[in-house]
Amino acid sequence: MSSESGILDAAAALAIVYAAIAELNRQLPPEQRIAQSPEAAFVGPGSTLDSLSIITVLASIEQSAGERGVGVSLLDHSGLGQESGPFRTLGSLAGLLTAQA
Repeated sequence: MSSESGILDAAAALAIVYAAIAELNRQLPPEQRIAQSPEAAFVGPGSTLDSLSIITVLASIEQSAGERGVGVSLLDHSGLGQESGPFRTLGSLAGLLTAQA
């Protein structure tokens, strides 16, 4: 999944994002669950998540990346409030994770 220590490839980053979403989905009612798809909305139009759920997922992703030796800081990213930014979809979120790794 990941190549060298401390580096995440795209597949590893997406797997981390999906694991965080799966963890959150277990706590949500069926109508609020997010599909594990790169096109699934995370922030902005089409997203079913409230701010606490978004922060929970981002914290989980940071922790999982850290456990793999990759330090990332998603919660401090300036694009968090942008509906068309790197948090828009699960795929763009995984791309940001890869870029920060």
